[in-house]
Amino acid sequence: MSSTSAMLGVLSSYPIIMAVICWTLDIGIDKLFAIYTHNTVAMMDFVINFHKLFDAGEAIKMLSPSNGRNIFLMGFIAFYLIEQLLRFRKHLAFANGLPKLLQGRITLEKYNETTAHNQRKNSFGAIKDLFAFGRTVLALFVFSPILWQLANKHFSEYSYAQSLVIPAAFSIMSETIEFCFTSPLTAYYTFVIDAKFNKYSPGLYVWEQFKKLGLGLVLNSLFMWALVSIIDWAGPNAWRYCIGFIIGVVICVQILFPVTVAKCFNTFTPLPEGDLKVAIDELVSQTNLDCRQCYMVDGSTQSSHSNAYVAGMCGTKRIVIYDTLVKDLQYDKSRINAVVGHEIGHAKLNHNWVLTGVNAVMFSSMFYLFSFFQNNNAMVASFGFTSNGSTKASTFIKLHCFMMVYSSCFMPFMSVMVNGIVRQLEFAADRYAVSLGYDIRLALLDLSKENLGDLNPDPW
Repeated sequence: MSSTSAMLGVLSSYPIIMAVICWTLDIGIDKLFAIYTHNTVAMMDFVINFHKLFDAGEAIKMLSPSNGRNIFLMGFIAFYLIEQLLRFRKHLAFANGLPKLLQGRITLEKYNETTAHNQRKNSFGAIKDLFAFGRTVLALFVFSPILWQLANKHFSEYSYAQSLVIPAAFSIMSETIEFCFTSPLTAYYTFVIDAKFNKYSPGLYVWEQFKKLGLGLVLNSLFMWALVSIIDWAGPNAWRYCIGFIIGVVICVQILFPVTVAKCFNTFTPLPEGDLKVAIDELVSQTNLDCRQCYMVDGSTQSSHSNAYVAGMCGTKRIVIYDTLVKDLQYDKSRINAVVGHEIGHAKLNHNWVLTGVNAVMFSSMFYLFSFFQNNNAMVASFGFTSNGSTKASTFIKLHCFMMVYSSCFMPFMSVMVNGIVRQLEFAADRYAVSLGYDIRLALLDLSKENLGDLNPDPW
């Protein structure tokens, strides 16, 4: 099947998905039309009054906390446009040709193959962004308010209704609908755009997607229940306790992920005896890394992309090498050790604690800001959420609405900051590998060629 035919198949699936969702939620044509009419009027009012944002007094009114949906839309649209500008700049960067530093190190044929692959990824990214935009608008104006009403209607009599049952029901329905909308494009990327590297069988792919969905639903429901319980218990001082809780969760995830979640998706086997194990054991001894566990993971059952990492904390720390990495570096122990040395650098330089600190700062700012809106019912009403006639919104839905606004207006800035920090950590890990006596440039070049990495990055 050609990529065009596959994309047409993806596009034709969306009317069917929409029809099934509307039928399941008992949303008839008349109700859809009423929702469309109501929200079109709201959107037109927002567009007509857009010029008022340039007047300080009017802007304060339009973007006050009571107009949470307006704030969300402003941030969401602004950063969507910025993302498309960056994609356009990326499109122009492909015309720069083979960088001088790589001339003589990579063939023109391989460069053309790499460029064509990354152009397809960039173009597909723009299509995916557009669909994500439409999905978000649908969720904002149509599905989310209806799902919240359904959750309140059917589960309000249960024990722990407001803190656990209703939020869990709402989250499960919302994330299942999002899963339905994102799955066709995700499958297209895996089986068409990334076909050169894809090793999934259709059955394994579907099974893993459902495992990810189920695991995410359970963990997200428990996480939100804990947050809501803390906020209800602590009141105005909840932000302090929430920060401590989040830091605890981050540390627990780092400890438990390698021995729990990771094993749900891959098989990890101790690195077999041989020259490679001896070389890595010597590297561990040379660096005095407090880790004696080294595993080979069967990444080749999913993708031929290669990777290595050091994961875990305390007793769960381990070095993990993808079986594809060994193949891509042609069993060259020096280059494999250069990559592993880079990963050991992250561990020795305590980058996991650095990122834990960065997350602590991000969540501290988020929960501190939430403390100012903790009793704001107007923001919830602006998103169209009601609770069977109740004038007081639940803690969960107030947190949900606040996080929507925060994610659209603040998280993009935070992401830029985090990306800048992560980039510096990667450079530091590279320097650490070099300090061990390895030329990591050769290993990175080999990996970039084998994985069709981006050779024309945007200067920004």
